[in-house]
Amino acid sequence: MFEIVAEHGWVFLTCAVLVFEVQLTAFLVGKARREAFNKDFLDKHFGEDHFKAFSLQVADGGYPDMGCGRYASKLEYKDCVLFNNAQRAHLNFVENITVYVVLLLCAGLYYPIEASILGWIIILGRVGYAFYFTEQGASHKLRKIGSALSGLASLVLFVYAIISSVNLINSDDVDEPLVENIEA
Repeated sequence: MFEIVAEHGWVFLTCAVLVFEVQLTAFLVGKARREAFNKDFLDKHFGEDHFKAFSLQVADGGYPDMGCGRYASKLEYKDCVLFNNAQRAHLNFVENITVYVVLLLCAGLYYPIEASILGWIIILGRVGYAFYFTEQGASHKLRKIGSALSGLASLVLFVYAIISSVNLINSDDVDEPLVENIEA
């Protein structure tokens, strides 16, 4: 019989930290955006056109350019690469967060401690991935290590999720609720 136990709290904590970490990587993008698309750069290249089009001064930050638009086309090569690295590190995490959280929750049904440990390995791997990819690029050794750690941990988490799912399917108490002892 499956029951919610105190150890499941570790799974929920790990999920919450992962989601928070996604938000933190957005700050790396914001930093790169402020450096690349500063007020001087935007005024120099787009101030007059922007004012003609909208009767407003161009705002710093370069929105809505995501790194491959009209604003980015005027960036120096290094600034363009650094901005796009930060953007890509964040978006890669956004692309994977759902997978991580679903695997954590499924694996954590029957293996909450193991799932949490694997989740924390993912968290540490993502820190290495995001920081080194943003600052140094895709070829940095620690970015590759972070990526490998996250990938390996998610693969093991997938195996635990499958085993947990099979355990749940094979549960003997089909007619009874699978979750007991929940107090209002």
